[in-house]
Amino acid sequence: MSFVVFRQASKDFENHWRLVLTVMKRQVRTLTSIPSGLAQG
Repeated sequence: MSFVVFRQASKDFENHWRLVLTVMKRQVRTLTSIPSGLAQG
């Protein structure tokens, strides 16, 4: 029983971190695109 709960928890944990990494990559892309936009402008 506890093993199934642990597996579900680890899956939720993995999904959570995947989401966090996706958001962080998006923020980094936005931050890196700002200086290039200023340089072009």
